[in-house]
Amino acid sequence: FPFGAQSDRDRPLVEMTQQLPRLNQSTDFILVDDAYEFWAWANYLSFVYDAKPRGIPMADLQNSFQTYVDGIYFMKKANFDQIKAVLPQKLVRLFYMEKIGVVVLGPDHLAFP
Repeated sequence: FPFGAQSDRDRPLVEMTQQLPRLNQSTDFILVDDAYEFWAWANYLSFVYDAKPRGIPMADLQNSFQTYVDGIYFMKKANFDQIKAVLPQKLVRLFYMEKIGVVVLGPDHLAFP
């Protein structure tokens, strides 16, 4: 079991998984510009969701929307603020990790239980 679940290290991820049970319908989890510590994030999501976590640079974000149709994106709030006007309509803010300033985006059908 991932160490982060046994401590407060990954508390924002644990809270997110508890509040968004429908995320298990996606396996594509995308970390934009290292918004979270990659290995802690990837290990935890792989365990909880059997996910296929991957990191991408901000420059590749627009192209990834077609590749990962049901992708869940993690990005810094500053990056989100820059691109939110050009997001595909189906992508919504699912969760905000306020303490660390990370926004979680995904398809609207995964937002609510």
